[in-house]
Amino acid sequence: MHLVKLFALYAVLFTTLAAFAMLVTQVSLEGDHFVFVGLVLFLAAIAAVVVTSRHASANKWDATDDMAERMTGSKR
Repeated sequence: MHLVKLFALYAVLFTTLAAFAMLVTQVSLEGDHFVFVGLVLFLAAIAAVVVTSRHASANKWDATDDMAERMTGSKR
């Protein structure tokens, strides 16, 4: 269950970063840009999976784990 919480934290982080990058570069959801937006969101999800797996393999509790627990409303 904790891995799902970590993935959710990283997915929110990377999706927010992707949305900010699209805002700065003025990418809209119209026309051909829709495919680009989908690709960026897909890459954000892949990045979240990779970072979650690397974090879990470290097998060490840190502040990121605390943030994931607090984000979902539960406590350690």
